[in-house]
Amino acid sequence: MTEVATAYAKHGNVKAEVTTGKAEVATACAKHGNVKAEVTTGKAEVATACAKHGNVKAEVTTGKAEVATACAKHGNVKAEVTTGKAEVATACAKHGNVKAEVTTGKAEVATDTTHVATVAALGCSSFL
Repeated sequence: MTEVATAYAKHGNVKAEVTTGKAEVATACAKHGNVKAEVTTGKAEVATACAKHGNVKAEVTTGKAEVATACAKHGNVKAEVTTGKAEVATACAKHGNVKAEVTTGKAEVATDTTHVATVAALGCSSFL
Protein backbone atom coordinates (compact mmCIF):
# COMPACT_ATOMS: atom_id res chain seq x y z
CA MET A 1 0.00 0.00 0.00
CA THR A 2 1.23 3.43 -0.93
CA GLU A 3 -0.32 6.50 0.68
CA VAL A 4 0.39 10.17 0.14
CA ALA A 5 -1.40 13.02 1.91
CA THR A 6 -0.88 16.74 1.58
CA ALA A 7 -2.82 19.68 3.00
CA TYR A 8 -4.54 22.36 0.94
CA ALA A 9 -5.58 25.78 2.26
CA LYS A 10 -6.11 25.70 6.02
CA HIS A 11 -8.29 22.67 6.67
CA GLY A 12 -8.13 20.51 3.55
CA ASN A 13 -6.92 16.98 3.07
CA VAL A 14 -5.50 15.46 -0.09
CA LYS A 15 -5.08 11.71 -0.05
CA ALA A 16 -4.03 9.26 -2.74
CA GLU A 17 -4.03 5.60 -1.91
CA VAL A 18 -3.25 2.68 -4.20
CA THR A 19 -3.59 -0.94 -3.21
CA THR A 20 -4.20 -4.15 -5.10
CA GLY A 21 -7.54 -3.75 -6.84
CA LYS A 22 -8.16 -0.36 -5.25
CA ALA A 23 -7.61 3.21 -6.37
CA GLU A 24 -8.58 6.10 -4.14
CA VAL A 25 -8.12 9.80 -4.71
CA ALA A 26 -9.27 12.63 -2.46
CA THR A 27 -8.76 16.33 -2.92
CA ALA A 28 -9.65 19.28 -0.72
CA CYS A 29 -11.84 22.23 -1.58
CA ALA A 30 -11.25 25.69 -0.11
CA LYS A 31 -11.11 25.64 3.68
CA HIS A 32 -13.57 22.95 4.72
CA GLY A 33 -14.30 20.65 1.79
CA ASN A 34 -13.37 17.10 0.96
CA VAL A 35 -13.63 15.39 -2.41
CA LYS A 36 -13.18 11.64 -2.57
CA ALA A 37 -13.37 9.26 -5.50
CA GLU A 38 -12.83 5.57 -4.97
CA VAL A 39 -12.96 2.78 -7.53
CA THR A 40 -12.65 -0.90 -6.70
CA THR A 41 -13.94 -4.11 -8.21
CA GLY A 42 -17.71 -3.85 -8.11
CA LYS A 43 -17.55 -0.55 -6.24
CA ALA A 44 -18.04 3.02 -7.37
CA GLU A 45 -17.80 5.95 -5.00
CA VAL A 46 -17.96 9.64 -5.78
CA ALA A 47 -18.01 12.55 -3.36
CA THR A 48 -18.02 16.26 -4.01
CA ALA A 49 -17.52 19.11 -1.59
CA CYS A 50 -18.98 22.56 -1.07
CA ALA A 51 -16.43 25.09 0.15
CA LYS A 52 -18.68 26.29 2.97
CA HIS A 53 -20.74 23.24 3.79
CA GLY A 54 -18.36 20.30 3.88
CA ASN A 55 -18.58 16.89 2.32
CA VAL A 56 -21.15 15.04 0.25
CA LYS A 57 -20.49 11.36 -0.28
CA ALA A 58 -22.44 8.79 -2.26
CA GLU A 59 -21.30 5.20 -2.45
CA VAL A 60 -22.91 2.36 -4.36
CA THR A 61 -21.77 -1.24 -4.09
CA THR A 62 -23.46 -4.60 -4.33
CA GLY A 63 -26.04 -4.53 -1.56
CA LYS A 64 -24.61 -1.33 -0.10
CA ALA A 65 -25.76 2.29 -0.20
CA GLU A 66 -23.94 5.04 1.64
CA VAL A 67 -24.68 8.75 1.78
CA ALA A 68 -22.95 11.31 3.97
CA THR A 69 -23.32 15.06 4.14
CA ALA A 70 -21.44 17.51 6.30
CA CYS A 71 -21.69 21.15 7.32
CA ALA A 72 -18.38 22.90 8.01
CA LYS A 73 -19.74 24.30 11.27
CA HIS A 74 -21.75 21.33 12.44
CA GLY A 75 -19.62 18.34 11.50
CA ASN A 76 -20.31 15.17 9.59
CA VAL A 77 -23.38 13.02 9.21
CA LYS A 78 -22.84 9.55 7.82
CA ALA A 79 -25.39 6.88 7.12
CA GLU A 80 -24.29 3.48 5.91
CA VAL A 81 -26.52 0.55 5.12
CA THR A 82 -25.16 -2.91 4.45
CA THR A 83 -26.47 -6.38 5.08
CA GLY A 84 -27.19 -6.44 8.81
CA LYS A 85 -25.31 -3.20 9.47
CA ALA A 86 -26.44 0.38 10.09
CA GLU A 87 -24.02 3.12 11.04
CA VAL A 88 -24.66 6.77 11.85
CA ALA A 89 -22.00 9.25 12.93
CA THR A 90 -22.44 12.92 13.76
CA ALA A 91 -19.62 15.32 14.61
CA CYS A 92 -19.72 18.95 15.71
CA ALA A 93 -16.50 20.94 15.58
CA LYS A 94 -17.29 22.62 18.90
CA HIS A 95 -19.02 19.81 20.73
CA GLY A 96 -17.02 16.72 19.77
CA ASN A 97 -17.82 13.57 17.91
CA VAL A 98 -20.61 11.13 18.55
CA LYS A 99 -20.56 7.82 16.77
CA ALA A 100 -23.19 5.15 16.97
CA GLU A 101 -22.68 1.86 15.22
CA VAL A 102 -25.13 -0.99 15.16
CA THR A 103 -24.16 -4.41 13.95
CA THR A 104 -25.19 -7.87 14.98
CA GLY A 105 -24.85 -7.75 18.77
CA LYS A 106 -22.73 -4.58 18.76
CA ALA A 107 -23.47 -1.00 19.82
CA GLU A 108 -20.73 1.61 20.08
CA VAL A 109 -20.80 5.26 21.16
CA ALA A 110 -17.74 7.48 21.27
CA THR A 111 -17.40 11.14 22.24
CA ASP A 112 -14.31 13.29 21.75
CA THR A 113 -14.50 17.01 22.62
CA THR A 114 -10.80 17.85 22.59
CA HIS A 115 -9.31 17.13 19.18
CA VAL A 116 -12.33 16.92 16.91
CA ALA A 117 -11.63 20.06 14.94
CA THR A 118 -8.06 18.97 14.22
CA VAL A 119 -9.10 15.41 13.43
CA ALA A 120 -11.85 16.54 11.10
CA ALA A 121 -9.56 19.03 9.38
CA LEU A 122 -6.92 16.37 8.77
CA GLY A 123 -9.45 13.81 7.59
CA CYS A 124 -8.33 11.27 10.17
CA SER A 125 -11.08 8.66 10.53
CA SER A 126 -9.55 6.83 13.48
CA PHE A 127 -11.25 9.23 15.92
CA LEU A 128 -14.53 9.51 14.02
